[in-house]
Amino acid sequence: MSQIRQPDQPQQSAQATVPATSAPLAITSEESPSAPNPPEETPPNSPSTSKPRRRSLEERYALAEEKLKKAQAVKDRLGNDLDQKNRTARNGQLIAWGIGVETLYKKDRASRQGLRERFSALLDEKNRARSEAGFGRLDRALLDDKIQEPAPLHG
Repeated sequence: MSQIRQPDQPQQSAQATVPATSAPLAITSEESPSAPNPPEETPPNSPSTSKPRRRSLEERYALAEEKLKKAQAVKDRLGNDLDQKNRTARNGQLIAWGIGVETLYKKDRASRQGLRERFSALLDEKNRARSEAGFGRLDRALLDDKIQEPAPLHG
């Protein structure tokens, strides 16, 4: 069926042959069933001929931004639950600790000034101001309690 001929040899049969080219051997595409289709017959979405379209910088940036937002949303959803539980536990601890300090401050008159001085020495400026405001509130409450209590009756 397929005939191979050398470019310098004369044609030996009347069958279709490939015209002489610079290649030493030539096979016509009509005669070879394994030859690929010519480019005009190749389907437009064929993976062998079409390369994937290269995305523009803006498109790549938008995709990266979208991935980042999705990842952040997952992290926030999982992290917030855990953070909320930790925050709730810590808040409960701080409240209990504050109640203990408040009770100590109210009951032990002798150590009130020492307690204030120790807090003042340990805390930074911002928290020192907060603790002083708390001690002031306790002092006012203690003063109000004394005023509201009736004087003991001597009889």
